[in-house]
Amino acid sequence: MNQYVKWSERIFYRYSLLLLGAFVNGVPPQQIKGPTEVLGNIGSSVSLPCNTTSSPIKPVILVMWFKGNTEDPFYSLDMRTKGRRGKPGGKHWAHEMWRSKATFNYIEDSSVSGHLSRLVLSPLSLSDEGLYRCRVDYSQAPTKIETIKLSILVPPAPPVIYDVHDIQLTSVVGPFHIGANITLKCRARGGRPLPMLAWIRDKITLNSSSKVLSHKTGTSSSSVQSTLTTLHITNLTRKDDGSVYSCLAFSQALHKPLSEEVALDVILPPLSALINSPRTSLTAGLTYNFSCESQGSSPFVVFNWTILDQQEEKVDSRYLGNTSVINVVASVLDHNSTLVCEAFNPLLPNQRVQDQMPINIHYKPKISLSLGTSIEMNNIKEGEDIYLECLVDSRPEVSKLYYTHKGIKLDPNKPGRKLVSKGILVIQNISKHDAGDYVCFAENEEGTGNSEVVEIHVLYAPVCSTPPQLYGLSVGDQIEIPCSVSANPEDLTFHWFFNTTQDSKEFINLPGAHYNSSMTVSYLARSADDYGTLLCFASNSIGHQDTPCASHIIPSGEKSVTIMLIFDIISTRIVSVVHLFTFQIHWTRCSTDLFQVLLILSGIALQASLIHSLSLYCVILPTMGV
Repeated sequence: MNQYVKWSERIFYRYSLLLLGAFVNGVPPQQIKGPTEVLGNIGSSVSLPCNTTSSPIKPVILVMWFKGNTEDPFYSLDMRTKGRRGKPGGKHWAHEMWRSKATFNYIEDSSVSGHLSRLVLSPLSLSDEGLYRCRVDYSQAPTKIETIKLSILVPPAPPVIYDVHDIQLTSVVGPFHIGANITLKCRARGGRPLPMLAWIRDKITLNSSSKVLSHKTGTSSSSVQSTLTTLHITNLTRKDDGSVYSCLAFSQALHKPLSEEVALDVILPPLSALINSPRTSLTAGLTYNFSCESQGSSPFVVFNWTILDQQEEKVDSRYLGNTSVINVVASVLDHNSTLVCEAFNPLLPNQRVQDQMPINIHYKPKISLSLGTSIEMNNIKEGEDIYLECLVDSRPEVSKLYYTHKGIKLDPNKPGRKLVSKGILVIQNISKHDAGDYVCFAENEEGTGNSEVVEIHVLYAPVCSTPPQLYGLSVGDQIEIPCSVSANPEDLTFHWFFNTTQDSKEFINLPGAHYNSSMTVSYLARSADDYGTLLCFASNSIGHQDTPCASHIIPSGEKSVTIMLIFDIISTRIVSVVHLFTFQIHWTRCSTDLFQVLLILSGIALQASLIHSLSLYCVILPTMGV
């Protein structure tokens, strides 16, 4: 019962408003020319304008909104209640179907200048589209009616690109051969109004044909319209590779167009290949990285590396986009060969480009040292002239060449030696001191090289290796006396001689084979006649010893003895003093054919002044004790 009463009251109130507006002052409503066009996006909000200009002499008493041809308002504002019961702004009423969507913003000083009252509808749906009327009733002025046409805008679906077979395309299209013709289609479904489609490349709009298609959706009998535009691209060139074609859908329902794009992939052969080398010359034994860069190939490029010499040798490589990198160990065998980088598109295997780089290998000297071809290694005799030949293989040429003997660098300006051109070392009048290890060294900008050791053996006749010796014997004493010689070869034969007096210069050849073949004799002093000088001569296959080895045998316990001193003539130093006794300082002159030597003895210190360059001197000194 209560619901019926409320419904009856609403019907009575609504029609009373209509009657009031129709007969106020007995003036019929004034229709304002129109309608006003208003656009609204589906799902968003829109405001419908209404001029509600009011003044003290003609105040607004009622505003009503109608949709379509219906005479029933769906929204009203009753200003008769303004100021009553503390409710400024009048009484708002909306049909229950519009309460959550419609809101009326009334502006009392509304004017045509722009400050208009507005009916806000949100959110918009397709059913909201249509003709709206705003009726304004005044207490002292004719009623005004404004007409507004609301159009609902619906954006289209994003455009989709297809090929000629209606296969959807995305991102990259192709690959295509140069000279090919292709067709691209772009379709956008729906939209109110239907969108306008355009093809764009490099910000330039292209010529294309468009049409509208209708097709059913699922099992429904209703149809959906689509806009289709077709683009024909003819005679593809290299410039078309990577070009981007965009399809744009323009619609009043969009602030900016929807777009889809594809890029063309054209099969292209490479235009160039370029080898990047770390340096112009390579050092043998080191590893180098070479890169080869190719431009112009699409969609990708393949590289072949080869080293061309007598045979073609392939080299493994790795790829980094349009660049290939290889590691090469420089070898002397690769000198004057050619490194080749070949680039090609596997889809166009017959169109290839390449770059070549000559290989120049540098290395430190390689040295071979040998005796002269006319010299027998095992038959070099003292006094002969020989030469060593140093053969050098290097790149670049050597800047320095020298020899070492027993690890010591040779001075080529030393007498008896001469370093001639092409690394030949000449040794004149070779001696036993020149024997030993020889090495040849050579230097260039890559480093220093050296030869194997060549060992020189010099054949020479025996020479005494010790100075004259002094032995003090008593009668009946026996001693082993050696004959120390140096010789090469050591196929030695010895001869011994003995002299019993100091003044005599005649020596007696000791008889018997026992002495001839021995380098040591056992000497027995049987009587005073066995004191004197024992000489030893040695010989080998090269020759005989020129200066014998001397051993002086003197009585032990005599008042005076003869001390034999051997001097180094070059450095004037005492080489050896044999068998020293304790005695007072005393000096005297030797025999008339020898020269004076001053001998100073103090403790174990020994000094001497050489008066004349002789190798043998004697001094007579009184003996203080045995």
